[in-house]
Amino acid sequence: HTLVLSRGCTYTLTATNNADATGDNALPKITSHLTINGQAAVLERQAAADFRFFQAENTAVLSISDLTLKNGRNAVDNKIDGGAIFNNGATLNISGCTFSGNYAGCGGAIYSPSGALTITNSTFSGNEDFLGGGAIFGGGSVVISNSVFSGNTAAEAGAIGVWGNLTVTDSSFTGNTAQR
Repeated sequence: HTLVLSRGCTYTLTATNNADATGDNALPKITSHLTINGQAAVLERQAAADFRFFQAENTAVLSISDLTLKNGRNAVDNKIDGGAIFNNGATLNISGCTFSGNYAGCGGAIYSPSGALTITNSTFSGNEDFLGGGAIFGGGSVVISNSVFSGNTAAEAGAIGVWGNLTVTDSSFTGNTAQR
């Protein structure tokens, strides 16, 4: 399936669609193949609600391009992971996206404990988490190219924390901080 968003529109999400032990999600869980062409659109969280945008499950393939995910927040008691996206064993492909101002217990923008995560031509700025990986925290396979990480903060691993396989090429890191 392919979802094409209206060019340049801002979508402000106001309520949780579903929840489980991993946290609250603004949109239905992704359980099959889905491609989202953002066309420079913005998904943002209304300040009064706490949730991430996407949760991709097991054999799903979620591909997102040309989209900004802004101010996702999934941090009940600073224990919930993935401020914008939680990749729960799926294949997650990110291209030409911006993640800004997202917050979570682990993985301020993306938490990907298993599965495959590929990021190209994307920007992560001003994301924060309570434990590790201000922008990204995860295991499995993480491949990043031509991307920018700036101003992300965490207790550990200001920009990226990965215990699996990590490959980073042609990317820049500036102003990311960790407390330890």
